[in-house]
Amino acid sequence: MTAEKKRVFDDASQIMMAARLVPFFMSFVMLFIPFIPLLVSCQGTNTTISVGGEGRLLPSHDAQSTIVTTIQDAAVGGSSGNIIARQMDIIAGELTADMKGIAVERIAEGILITIDSRILFKDDCVDLLPSAKNKFKDLSRKLRTHKLTNLLVEGHTDNTAEKSYNYYLSEMRARAVEKFLVGLGIQNGRIRARGFGEKQPLFSNDNVEGKQANRRVELALYASDEMKTMARNGNLGEYLAAKK
Repeated sequence: MTAEKKRVFDDASQIMMAARLVPFFMSFVMLFIPFIPLLVSCQGTNTTISVGGEGRLLPSHDAQSTIVTTIQDAAVGGSSGNIIARQMDIIAGELTADMKGIAVERIAEGILITIDSRILFKDDCVDLLPSAKNKFKDLSRKLRTHKLTNLLVEGHTDNTAEKSYNYYLSEMRARAVEKFLVGLGIQNGRIRARGFGEKQPLFSNDNVEGKQANRRVELALYASDEMKTMARNGNLGEYLAAKK
């Protein structure tokens, strides 16, 4: 084969290989198209969003939701559980007084906090708004005071976008809350974050009001293993009394 023919052959081979790679490249591009809003719509300065003056409080949750199940599974019951529950009553009262515009609900031996996403994020964004950071600063102070507690953060969306996008958005928002709290000094081991996308609606997604209520971040505050052990051993009451 002459040098010229070899060059032509090599060029043709490269073209054929590139042609075979095009479908794979296009599949890769299509995979990430749903996430483009997260890259292009969150530019600029964040602004504080006010929702109904004090914010919108959401109603009680379905007992089958994962966050409620987490709180229920953390309960120890009996006299030990009663001590933990009384402490959670105190914490819930403090949160209600200090964190205006959120829903605080006592469940079993834990606390469920629900926050409308409009208070926390701009549309299609995962960066916390300044107003949200102030709320989580208040929460971090409570977590530092009540060190024997753990926190679960869950992100949720409505069903407007693709399921994959909704899951990604809810996951990143939950992680944004987790990262911010860790940055404020809360131990990483005390916090978990996860997103569920559109899988756990509180209301029907058939109307605007329902969709808005379903776009939320939920936080579960419950006893750590250390707190449960102290309660079972009868040391928790004495420990809490010494802190006052």
